[in-house]
Order: sequence, then C-alpha cells, then structure tokens
Amino acid sequence: MMKASFAVLTAGVSVLAVWSSAAMAETAMVQTGAEPAVQPVNPPETEQPNAPSPAATSADEVAQETKDKDLAVGDIVVTARRRTERLQDVPISVSAVSGKSLDVYNIQSVETVASRVSNVRISPGPLSDLINIRGVGSSLNLGFEQSVGVFVDGVYRPRSRAIRAALFDVEQVEILKGPQTTFFGNNTIAGAINITTRKPSQSLETNATAFYAPNFGEYSVEAGISVPLTPRLAVRVAGRANGMDGYIKNEYLDDTSPRTREKIGRVALAWEPAESVSVDARVDVGRMRNDGVWSTQLVSCPPPPEFLPRAVVCQRYLAAAGGDADDELDGVSSTAGSFFNYDYLEAAQTTTIGIGQHSLTLTTGYFEHEYELLNDVLPFPPDQGGSVFNTTQSLPDLILEDFHLFSQELRFQSPTGGTLEYMAGLYYYNSSLDASTYQGEFFLPFGAFAPGFFTPADKIAFMIRNQEKNDTYSAFASATLRLLPHSRLNLGGRYSIVKKKASRETVLGTVADSLPNPDDFTPGPPGGQAILFPIVGVEPGQFDDTSRTDKKFMPAVSVEYDVRPNVMAYVSYAKGFKAGGFAGYAGKSIFDPETVDAFEAGVKSTILGGRGVVNVAAFYSDYNDLQETTTIFTELGTTRQIVGNVAKSTSKGVELTARFTIADGISLATDVAYLDARYKDYENAPCTALQSLFANPCTQDLSGKRRAFAPEWSGNVALSVDRPLNAALDFRFDTNVYFTSWYYQQPIADKNLSQPGYAKIDARFAIGPSNRRWELAVVGKNLTDKRTANWRQNIASPGSFQVLEDPGRSVGLQLSWRQ
Repeated sequence: MMKASFAVLTAGVSVLAVWSSAAMAETAMVQTGAEPAVQPVNPPETEQPNAPSPAATSADEVAQETKDKDLAVGDIVVTARRRTERLQDVPISVSAVSGKSLDVYNIQSVETVASRVSNVRISPGPLSDLINIRGVGSSLNLGFEQSVGVFVDGVYRPRSRAIRAALFDVEQVEILKGPQTTFFGNNTIAGAINITTRKPSQSLETNATAFYAPNFGEYSVEAGISVPLTPRLAVRVAGRANGMDGYIKNEYLDDTSPRTREKIGRVALAWEPAESVSVDARVDVGRMRNDGVWSTQLVSCPPPPEFLPRAVVCQRYLAAAGGDADDELDGVSSTAGSFFNYDYLEAAQTTTIGIGQHSLTLTTGYFEHEYELLNDVLPFPPDQGGSVFNTTQSLPDLILEDFHLFSQELRFQSPTGGTLEYMAGLYYYNSSLDASTYQGEFFLPFGAFAPGFFTPADKIAFMIRNQEKNDTYSAFASATLRLLPHSRLNLGGRYSIVKKKASRETVLGTVADSLPNPDDFTPGPPGGQAILFPIVGVEPGQFDDTSRTDKKFMPAVSVEYDVRPNVMAYVSYAKGFKAGGFAGYAGKSIFDPETVDAFEAGVKSTILGGRGVVNVAAFYSDYNDLQETTTIFTELGTTRQIVGNVAKSTSKGVELTARFTIADGISLATDVAYLDARYKDYENAPCTALQSLFANPCTQDLSGKRRAFAPEWSGNVALSVDRPLNAALDFRFDTNVYFTSWYYQQPIADKNLSQPGYAKIDARFAIGPSNRRWELAVVGKNLTDKRTANWRQNIASPGSFQVLEDPGRSVGLQLSWRQ
C-alpha cells in the first residue's frame, strides 16, 4: 500500500506540474504573441537534469564544450553529489572513466573497468560476484547486499550479478570511494559505482563500432542513433551484440570457453513539455546465453603429503590419469559443463520541474532479472575420479534467481552558488527475491552414510529455496554553507528504515540424472534427510525469526577550503550503514547491520595553467560488526557456511591521481593507491585447509591480517598521443599499464589462495580524420600475456584448489564511425 501511494503521489505531482507549466507557457505565448522558446532537449550527457541556475549553466557549458574540443585537463564533469559539478570541486575521492575511454579499449564490463582503477576489485564467484573498494566488500553469500552500490541513471541495482549488464551505451562511469550514504543510500558502505547512460540529442547523431579479435573469437557490434522528433522531443535507440569463443581449452568437453553470446537494447526519450520541465526515460532489455563460464583449473594435485589421507578425489583422479595430472595455471581445464543464462529488464524515468530557481526531481526505477547459473565446484573430470556414479557432473550447483525491484525518489534542490545551497528528499525501495539452489553430491557415495534410508548407489542432492521481501524508507538532506571567504561547510544526513521478511525451505533427496533441477529431484525420507544434512553441510529448517527491521541515521560533514584559486583542500567524516538480513544458501543465520566511521582528507589542485591536475586523498575507515561468511571443513572434506557479524576491521591508505597535458595532443595520467586494510578483531575466523587438518571444528585468529581483495599497491599509468599524420588523417596511440601487488582472494589469510602481483599492458593504435568521423584501430590487451586469476578457493579435496583464470593476450581490429 505504501509503495502504491508513494508512486501515485509522485506521478501525480509530475503530471500536475507538467500540465500547469505547459498551460502557463501557452497562456504567456497567447498574451504576448511570442513563439515558444526552443531549449535543448536534454542537459549535457554527463548530467542528471536540474533546474536552470547560473552555476548549473556554467557547468552545462563546460560539459557541452567537452564534446566539441579539448579542454584543460581538469575539466571533468561528475554527478557524485547528484548535481553537475567539476571533479575538482567535489570533496570526494572519485575515479571517472568516460564512455570514450571505454570505447577505446572495447571495455564492456564493470569488472574490466575495476581492474584498471586503483583500490577497486571485482571478482566473479560461484554464488555471487564480489565488489570491493578499498579492501571492503560483501563476502560470498546470496543473502548479502553489496557494500558497493551500483547505480545506473540513479536506479539502484543491488544484486551483484546485475553489474554484468551495466556497461552499455555509457556516457561516464564514476567510482566513488568511501561511504556515500547521503546521496546514494544506506548500502553504499564502501562506495558507489555511478553510471550515466548516453541521452538523446536534439541534433541527428549516429554512432557505430565493430570489433573482432581472432585469437579468442571475440566480437562486438554496437550502434546507436539519436533523432529529434520535435523541437522538444528526441529519441535514442541503441543496441549491441557481443560474444567470444573462449580462451580456456577444456579437455574434458573438448571445446574452448567461456563461449558467450549476449544481446542488449535500449530506447531512450528526452522530452521538454515546457521550459521548466524536462523528462528523461529509457527502457533496457538484455539477454545472455553463456556457456563454460566456470571453466576453472585444478591447482596442487597431488597436494602436499600431509593432505593425502583426506584428498580422496585427487587420488582417484591421479589413479585414472596414470599418476600424472595437469595442476598448473596454463589455460587448460577439465571441468564439467557450466552456463549462465541471464535476462533482464530495466525502466527508468526522471522528471525535473523548475520551481523558480529551485528544482523538483522525481526518479522512478524498475528492474527485474531472471537467471540460471550452473557451475561445478569440483575441478576434476567427472569421468576420471570426479564422480563415483559415472555422471557428467561431480559437484554441480544450479542456482535459479528471480528478482524484482521498484524505487521512487523525490528530491528538492536549491540553485547553486549562493550562501546557502541545499537539497532534501524522500526515497522508497521495494524488492522481492526468490532464489533456489540445487546441488548434487556425486563425488562421494553419500547414501552409504544413511543406511536403511538411502543406498550407496543413490545420487544424493539437496534443494534450498530462499525468499525475501525488502521495503526501505529514507529521508535525506544536504546543505552547503558559504559563511567565510574561500571556505564551504557541507552537511548531510540520511535516516533509513529497512524492513525485511524472509522464508527458507530445505529438502534433501535423490536425482536420476547428472543435473539436479526442479524436474529431476525426489525428496528423501525425513529420517535420511536428518542424517545427511549435517554431513553435506546444510542447516535444515526455517529461520528462527522471519522478519526484522533496522533503523539508522547516517550523518556526514565535510569542510572545503580554497588554499589558492586552483587548489582546494578538504576534510570529511561519514557514517555508513548496511542493513542486517538473512543468510542465503546453506546456513540459516540472521545477521545484524554493519557500520563504519569514515574519515578522509584531500587536496585537489589544477596546476600549470590548467594543463595539469594533481589530487591526493588520505582515508581511514573503521568498520564494526562485519557481515562475513565463515566456511569450515567437515570430516569428509565437504564445507559448511556460517554467516554472522564476526569482526572489526580498518581500511586506511593514500590515493593519488594526476593528469598532465605534456604537449598538444599528448597527455599522461596516473592513478595510484596505497592500501592497508586489515581485520582489527577477528578471533574465531575460519581456518586454512592446512589448519583444518589438525582440528575439527577449527578456528584461527585473523586479527591484524590483511582482508581479501586488498592489495597494498594498485593503479595505472596511461599515455595518450593524438597527432596529425598528414593533411587528411591523424595518428592516435593510447597505452595503459595497470598493476597490483599481491592480495588474498579468500578471507582466511591463506597464501595458496592469493594472487601474486602483476603488471599488464594494453595499447591501441588508430588512424582517422581529425573530426573522428571514422576511425580504424588495432587494440591489444594484456600484451605481455600475464597469467592471472580473479578467483581461487578450496575444494572438497583438501590441499587442492580451484582457480578461475583471466584472459591472456588479445589483439583485435576495431572500426568506429560517428556523425
């Protein structure tokens, strides 16, 4: 009822304002005999709409000029505070990546962007993707909301898998580091990824790009067109089809993977029914059919001698393979089949109404997705020891997820540049989640452990279904005070109420084939289920409490001071909050909120007459009641997950970004970070595989140890050259060296589950006319062919590990055209 009432209220306000504004404009034209003023259909493509004001107009001009000519290096426009501002004027550590930069290297995923930005790591996982900023993120569990919020045109995408379709027809990506609770919401406790899509233009514009890299069979075709339908209405239609044949050789399946086939389309509208009203709306539809997405590789088989008595599956594989197994990271896999089928629909609408020099903005969002994900979390060939039943899977995990959300934000803003600048608003969010997991246990004859109920020949599997509904209500406000010359005081806060209801169902039984699924699953006798549930690591039954409510006020304050006309220093404090909830998957834990107190100090400077920018930020964040997944080993080598508020941690470090125009057409940029993210208090942490050999159950003290996905050093250095080749053509060269020191990939401080440090090189050579009407380029990625992995984990054969490798060297041809 609240959702419907709020939606009707805001829709009513929008319609009434549009009607009244149009009516007043028409009356004024009739009285004066004037022609209607023709205004741009939409604000600059990097901007979220705001009512006109002197400061906004200045920012608009800057953004528009950026499209037409090269600017001073510091003139990057962002919307980190829900207004259009220069990056140099925002007291937040922000990494901004333009759509042009994404096009240059044919980057089509947020994960790829993150690998090139300091202090940001995104990794795919078997149950959910992991997003980390400054060494902080949500660990592996279907019930966790992400600590890093992802927003597309202001619409929240809370489920981690949804980021895979977020990078399409993009104007800009902003990665905001540290809690962003005032402007983006309660679950941005580590940061936010703010994506702005391309908007329709009042002039006819077209763009198209085609890319092909033969060594991976990688291709991408993308095109878009903006058409003005009337002086006040424009439409943009864009689409992309992309895929690849793979870079991992799978010897068990005799193919290469991952084999991806993806399609995505968008229709966007920009409408100005009156001078003081603008409406931006879009609908996105996407479809992915990807095979071999979990072609992991086996490492360390045979394991060290102390593991051999429990390394049953590894020993079977060695016996079947004649005593020799491929256990190196070498681009060769022998895993069973996997796939990721994903469909999504997103609709977003933003109406901005000018009320004098103020503006009222109403943003409505709807998102839904469905996906099927199959992965086998045992990297052994099923026919060579991975399975004891001669099935085509060993330890298959089929996840079916259905998710829907509706959101509505109402925001009232003052004009900028005055003594007092303010914003206030309300936010409502509703979501429903239905996730089912079917897992087969084919690597051991588990039926033998429950005689009289099952037989050793029974193929044991279990089903877990989690359902959750979420209603979030927020009120937020911010103010900027200019009481003293050259200084500004920024105040902000958000109060949130998060209500959740959840239910859980667990069933253990048998299947007839190789893939447990709703059509091939037979529940077993209750007595047999009771015996086997603890053995396979599943807590049976309903949650002890099926509803919870969390409330929190999250204040923020910062002070800016203009040391010199082009040098701004700032200090800030923010309180962050991530709501509690219910564990997904094998455990039935209920966890409380996680909080952070975050401090940051920085300097943003424009030097050398506007040809250089140097920004430095130092930060310290203190996290309490960390929501973590604890994975423990059972006697049989299987794992069990326990979720709870288990730890405290700190994240501190320094970030440096610098950009210089060395000469006309030549620029150099760098983004480097030092990070020290550690557990402060985590005494009963999960053990490494080696520690688990000597105690069961086993815990270790991780206090003082580094957190996962928290390299000490990370960043990039980029060089761009754009020079005339002759009277008709320009030559363009771009290169990017991105690097990281070593980091753990699991939260148990196990060096076996860490990624060694590396540096990778991308480069691009292009020719085309100076107006960039067309361009032909050769694009190379990971030119030195570094072998790295984005995921490592223990498996149900202790002492051996599972590794998901990154792509190796790739060289492709790119042709682009725009008008």
